[in-house]
Amino acid sequence: GFILTWLFRVSISRISAEAVSRVYDETTLRTSRLPMGFFDRNPSGRVITRFSSDYSGIFRIFGGPLAEFIGLNFDLLAMTVLIATANIWFLPIWLLQALLNYGVYRWHLPVLRKERRELALQRSPGIAHFAETANGAQSIRAFNREEVFQARFGRLNDRYLEQKLRTSKALIRFSVSMNVVTASTFAMVGLGSVYLVRAGQVTIGDVGVAFAYVGLSSNILQSFFEWLAQFEEAM
Repeated sequence: GFILTWLFRVSISRISAEAVSRVYDETTLRTSRLPMGFFDRNPSGRVITRFSSDYSGIFRIFGGPLAEFIGLNFDLLAMTVLIATANIWFLPIWLLQALLNYGVYRWHLPVLRKERRELALQRSPGIAHFAETANGAQSIRAFNREEVFQARFGRLNDRYLEQKLRTSKALIRFSVSMNVVTASTFAMVGLGSVYLVRAGQVTIGDVGVAFAYVGLSSNILQSFFEWLAQFEEAM
């Protein structure tokens, strides 16, 4: 198991690194062939952002996290089989939990997209202003305009931090909603277990196994959708 896991992760990391490098090289080549009108319409900060934070975000996700995400898919399949094998009565609750988590993911997706898109847009003006200030530092000092440029950078940075705070709040609401679904699933398993034990359909041992599997699978399911949201953000 250790050898297979090591080979799997190393292979995914190598393939991902080569794939992302090809994307970067192709983007660089195509950007260098664009007409000058493109650079007149798009500020330099936006272009720099694509080749810095956006690229590093993709590179960060593909590799170890990609292997983790693929592994979570196998874990979810294994958990479904284990729960069904332990006791078929708890399988509908597990499937309902998966459906509820997917619903929470789809419900929060438009907000997460909007906030992350705004975060990327608010990042580029500050980078562009900083680059232009660094290039024209001598002229700025010659005309004693340091305070004006510092104040403008402060305003741009404040807007970016405010948007970053809004984005963080959206992610926290998403995570809390997932936890609420997990807690609701535990409540359903507990109430269902009381009824099934009294009806003689399951034993106390079955209930213990069900709680163990549902608890473990809840974490896997929540991680799956959180990784899925991060992949979409990077792409």
